Amino acid sequence: MVLTQQQLAQSLGVKQPRIAQIESAGANLQIDTLDRVAAVFGVEPARLLQAEKPAAHPHAERQMEPFAAR
Repeated sequence: MVLTQQQLAQSLGVKQPRIAQIESAGANLQIDTLDRVAAVFGVEPARLLQAEKPAAHPHAERQMEPFAAR
């Protein structure tokens, strides 16, 4: 599900700047708000608190070829 900040704000009964603050970790998220956000997205609240693993760099496992002497 993809929502704009405005759409999520309307679903939660808050203003869009509040959603922007939460997304950027510029505001504390209250438990009741966390529960409501989780309900909107159909997930458990704990899922929203899990850090996502960064995507692996496509060349991360590739070894550098040794420089050939001329």
